[in-house]
Amino acid sequence: MKKYDVQLQSVSPIAFGRYYTPEVPELRGETKQAYEERTWKNRAHIDKNGVFIPALAFKNLLTSAAKYLGLQIPGKGKSTYTKHFASGILITDNVYVAEKRNCEGNGFTCLLTGCEVAASVL
Repeated sequence: MKKYDVQLQSVSPIAFGRYYTPEVPELRGETKQAYEERTWKNRAHIDKNGVFIPALAFKNLLTSAAKYLGLQIPGKGKSTYTKHFASGILITDNVYVAEKRNCEGNGFTCLLTGCEVAASVL
């Protein structure tokens, strides 16, 4: 088994989407927008060490990247590296990306469906 320590540098902001609604109740008469502005930090994965990407989520990120690239293995026909990434990567620790105090909000609008083009008008 080989072990690698790496340093990553992002080219865009990270957007967390952890589900937290039952943990933080809405205030009486509070709009959805006001609730989101008040509680957005709860979407991030945060512990005493800072803001992190969970280990399994990071493994899935690497596997998805390998699948997206679709690089073929020389001499193996149309076979790609995807299954080798999925079975051969082990991320043992969470990946810390920021300190809690340095976490800044960056509001943006998303479609409810998560798709670029909505399938129907909601």
